[in-house]
Amino acid sequence: MASAHRFLPLLLAALSSAAILYSQKASAQHPGRIHTLYGSDTQGFSGDGGPAADALFSSIRSITMNADGDLFLLDRFNYRIRKIDAATKIVTTIAGNGANASTGDGGLATEASIQASSSIACDSAGNIYFTETTNHIIRRILVSTGIIETFAGTGSSGFSGDNGDRLSAQFNEPTYIAFDSDDNLYVTDFRNDRIRRIAESTGICTTIAGGSESTTFLGDGGLAIDSRFNSPDHLHIDTSDNIFFSTLNRVVKIDAATSLIHTIVGTGEISFNGNGLRGAATNIRPSGIATGPDGAIFISDYNRLRRYDPTADRVFIYAGTMAPGNFREGAVGTSTALDSVLRKVLVMPRGEILFSHSSTIKSITSNGPAPTHRANCAVGRNSVRLIGFNKVNRTGRKQTYESYIKRKKNTRYCYFALRNDSHANNAILARYKLKNRRFKLVVRDDFFQSSNSPVSRRGNSNVFDIDPGAKKIFYMLVKPKFKKRKREKTAILTFRATSLLNSRASDTAKAVFYY
Repeated sequence: MASAHRFLPLLLAALSSAAILYSQKASAQHPGRIHTLYGSDTQGFSGDGGPAADALFSSIRSITMNADGDLFLLDRFNYRIRKIDAATKIVTTIAGNGANASTGDGGLATEASIQASSSIACDSAGNIYFTETTNHIIRRILVSTGIIETFAGTGSSGFSGDNGDRLSAQFNEPTYIAFDSDDNLYVTDFRNDRIRRIAESTGICTTIAGGSESTTFLGDGGLAIDSRFNSPDHLHIDTSDNIFFSTLNRVVKIDAATSLIHTIVGTGEISFNGNGLRGAATNIRPSGIATGPDGAIFISDYNRLRRYDPTADRVFIYAGTMAPGNFREGAVGTSTALDSVLRKVLVMPRGEILFSHSSTIKSITSNGPAPTHRANCAVGRNSVRLIGFNKVNRTGRKQTYESYIKRKKNTRYCYFALRNDSHANNAILARYKLKNRRFKLVVRDDFFQSSNSPVSRRGNSNVFDIDPGAKKIFYMLVKPKFKKRKREKTAILTFRATSLLNSRASDTAKAVFYY
């Protein structure tokens, strides 16, 4: 094997880059590292009129952003809504006087009392909406005047008002809210086991999913209106108006085009059962949902942040660890524990991820600037780099990104090396396919293992979670299915590697075998 390793031809380097994130605490963030942007582990109320980095909050339950980039957060146990200006990073209170009550409709929001709230959202005009869950209403702050008013609900718990006006509708603990691209407002009506919609144009309230309570998720794969579930929570709507919410320890999706509902992540169980599993095989305890610009879904899983890649159908830890521990400021995301429950997740336009963590808002980069080198194909911001060595095989023909091909009886074999040169764990999806049905491909972890126990066969793939600096070697054996040949035959092996941290980052290699 020592001599064979001299011919390791293909190096797939997963390079994770990071964008520079503006913060008054740090001028530049490192790739994949978590930093506290605002707040402190000490709970309290202070800092209005000053830098948000120095302010104190008391349980940040939800965050949202308007079109100007200003952040709004529910300072839950200070009974206030606070704003962080995008340009100055100054924090101010825009609603609530610190009293746990529901008063002040028709007056200035800063003079009103608000109850402990669950969710906050902005419409396209910049108006602020939030739920007063135990008061069974949704309230609105008009950005043009600063006036606060009740937007929906009667203030008494129950279920009524479908196909009627929003102010006449009854809710039973409305928890999370989100807007679609047409400014229709969606609500998780928690105790009524429904998702409801308030139309922007008419103010009419309707049920779009759910009905009577069910201890199991019924109707998976059918129309959302026919489904049944329990206590829906943690609502999110992506840029295509697909609806995501959590129920019964699952993340489910309502397709905007078809109105079909289906589970994308979750088994119904909450105990952690591994990293890199398929969505439907992953135990999860959702406490927040967001989608990235590449279609990835980020899920707060109690004290972890998970990333689901719909293309690969895999769920990986994006921040936090598999075991409990203490948070370490500035550490690589997957090397530090998150010691309290993550709540709202927000993916910023440039890819930075913000999430509320106890009384702080923390950040971690999702992707970064283009790499300084170029590979043999266009890659995304996190690159999977392929390096090939040009050699000439025994027939004198030059191979394309060829690996070292050696003969053992009538079998050709080559080697591929996959290395993670990033600062964090990097999940790599490796796909390989042999473009000739007259040959068989066997892929092994160990060159000397029995040929009866291959890792994968022709046209298959594997996902590998590779530690920083670690290397994964593939042994590719190509065997002909024929015994004799009248003329030279060619088998082309393609190898494609994709970073699951950024599905746009990929590269392809080819090896040509002659017989």
